[in-house]
Amino acid sequence: VRVKSFDFACTWRKPHLRTPGYIFGQRGVVEEFIGCYANPELVAFADPKVASPKCRLYRVRFLMRDIWTPKGADFGGEDSITAEVYEPWLELEDGSATHGDDGAPAPKRTKVHHHHEHHDHGDHKHVSPAE
Repeated sequence: VRVKSFDFACTWRKPHLRTPGYIFGQRGVVEEFIGCYANPELVAFADPKVASPKCRLYRVRFLMRDIWTPKGADFGGEDSITAEVYEPWLELEDGSATHGDDGAPAPKRTKVHHHHEHHDHGDHKHVSPAE
């Protein structure tokens, strides 16, 4: 998948963008579907009496060399970072939307092998759709 580039004509004020700016326009691999949650960009400006529509949240892996490496420099091969990105910010590499009209699960998951401990965010918990 690719993270959409930020459009300065966007209706959202920058402080309310949950997607980190350094991954705008970057290609990554979906590692995990986390669940469906209210879109925080809509919640920030919505009437609290009106329920915000839910959207899918994914954990996406990006190679650090693709994001921060100056041309010709080596950034350690396969070192990577992950970011949680809501589906409206994702598109397939051909530029098409990541979901179908029927709301079926979005980006096809590519199997990724990673060997590290996962950590708790401390300030919030992600619950599965079944909970």
